[in-house]
Amino acid sequence: MTDIQIFGRKCLDFAVREAAYVMVAEAQQPIDAKALLAWAHGLGLGLTLYPHWPTLVSQCLFWGLIPSPDGAIEAVSRVRERIIAIEVSPASVERWERLVAASADA
Repeated sequence: MTDIQIFGRKCLDFAVREAAYVMVAEAQQPIDAKALLAWAHGLGLGLTLYPHWPTLVSQCLFWGLIPSPDGAIEAVSRVRERIIAIEVSPASVERWERLVAASADA
């Protein structure tokens, strides 16, 4: 049983019928998405798989309550606040700020 299937079963245990799984770990092993989706469907679980950050982020912005450009600006600000709140290293905060600045320049 894969981690995704364990997660899916746990969702069903808590009566959650729609789930999303983000697969962005650098060591992420290849999966048979078609088989996993068929498995989930057979159990009555709606499962969405996100293999890349851009796919997840674009979906979040699309379905968000505020227009995407405003949502993106808000998300960047909230991520920065959160990484500071959880006390990531100053180097990591700087890396986040460089990433955001490079994205804004692109």
